Amino acid sequence: MFRYLLITLLAASPAIIAEELKIPISEQGNEEVKRPHKSMLKADVERVFGAPLDRTEPVGEPPISRWHYEKFIVYFEYDHVVHTVLIHKRKPETVVEEQP
Repeated sequence: MFRYLLITLLAASPAIIAEELKIPISEQGNEEVKRPHKSMLKADVERVFGAPLDRTEPVGEPPISRWHYEKFIVYFEYDHVVHTVLIHKRKPETVVEEQP
C-alpha cells in the first residue's frame, strides 16, 4: 500500500511544482512620479500637489495621518512628511492569440 502511495506522489510531483518569481522592491516601481519629499509641510504639499482625494485622521503617538492622491500616499507625522508610497497599478496583461 505504501509503495503505491509513494509511486503516485512521485508521478504527480512535477505537476505540483510551481515557479516562484521574485522582483526586487527597487525594480517594482519603474514609473517616475513627482511626489512630496521628506519633511515637507502639509501646507506645501497641498500647494504643490493640490488637495488630496482622501485624508485620514491622525492615529497613535506620535500622530500619523495619510493623504491619498491618485498615484501615491503621503504619510505625515504631525505636519511633516515622513514617507510617500507609490500606488502600484497592475499593467494589463497582453493576450496573444494563437494562429490556427
